[in-house]
Amino acid sequence: MPDGTPSEELFDALRSGDEQALERLLPPLRERIARLAKRRLGEAVLAQEAVQETLSEVWAKRSSIRDADHLLPFLFQTLRHKIGSCYLRARRERERTADLQAGDRAAPSEAGNPERIAETEELRHSVAMAIEKCAAEHRMWGEVLRLLQSGRSAHEIRDALGDVPMATIHTRIHRARARLREILRDDFQIDL
Repeated sequence: MPDGTPSEELFDALRSGDEQALERLLPPLRERIARLAKRRLGEAVLAQEAVQETLSEVWAKRSSIRDADHLLPFLFQTLRHKIGSCYLRARRERERTADLQAGDRAAPSEAGNPERIAETEELRHSVAMAIEKCAAEHRMWGEVLRLLQSGRSAHEIRDALGDVPMATIHTRIHRARARLREILRDDFQIDL
């Protein structure tokens, strides 16, 4: 497992529910995703929570992973979803805390706040321009980003792009998002 991909025998044992296979796979997998979760979330407690949720979900869905080559993309995609969930929970908690601190004072609605509307539109415009620049550099990344922007899932993206392996779709999504973040940071000074 030098590149992180388990042998087919170890993977088959994992899929069949062999906990010894899980114990052999767990330390290197946990280490890789823990580094990423810590880097993305910043807080050790949130990172540990995301890692644990990710590993639990991978174990629960192990039979749906086609082969050993798809384990890592599935693991990282699941982690990205868990990190996103952590961000959402943290945002909701901040909003709840702000609402409690505001007490009976009526806070202006986010939807009706002109400043917030302008910021949202500016961000939407910047993202659209960054997607166009990314598409000019790499046509496929542009297609993937437009599909993601329209709310498509990875499976729907695969269907739209033709008969492409899911691992390739996950790689394209990851690379397109990474390039989009670079463009937003470098050209628009937006750090997402």
